[in-house]
Amino acid sequence: MLGPAAREAAQDLLQLAATVISSWLAWPAWAAAPVTLLVAATLVTERRRWRWLVSANRLAN
Repeated sequence: MLGPAAREAAQDLLQLAATVISSWLAWPAWAAAPVTLLVAATLVTERRRWRWLVSANRLAN
């Protein structure tokens, strides 16, 4: 079972995946492509936070 911090990271990933999938299903490619790029940028920038969230010593910092 995941802890609250790991669940938060998993929920973030699920929401980002849903954003990309639904944008490609609902919009033309020219509109969905920038959404995909924004999600990719979010994945890169959120990595440090997610790593911190699931680390065992985050409460020590």
